[in-house]
Amino acid sequence: LPDDGNIVRRIALFPRDIYISETKPPGPEVNRFKGTITSIKSYGDAVRLEVKVGENNLLAEVPHHIFEDMDLTVGKEVFLILKLRRIKVYQDRDSG
Repeated sequence: LPDDGNIVRRIALFPRDIYISETKPPGPEVNRFKGTITSIKSYGDAVRLEVKVGENNLLAEVPHHIFEDMDLTVGKEVFLILKLRRIKVYQDRDSG
């Protein structure tokens, strides 16, 4: 995210706006994170994955056919790619 002088307290985005990759994606690492799948739940036509990245847990959703093709399991390491245009930033104004 661009630095505009404010302190970012939290970001939010929908689970469907996070891509999952089994290999490190090419390009700048601005919106890419490596994590471990900690939970898998099926919701209608999608599968929701909880992925631990450092001290944070992120939720990502993938269609069932992609979930099955990727053979995703709890404990598997994956790479997350966040859609930058979909990120909502919650910040505090810099008082300095």
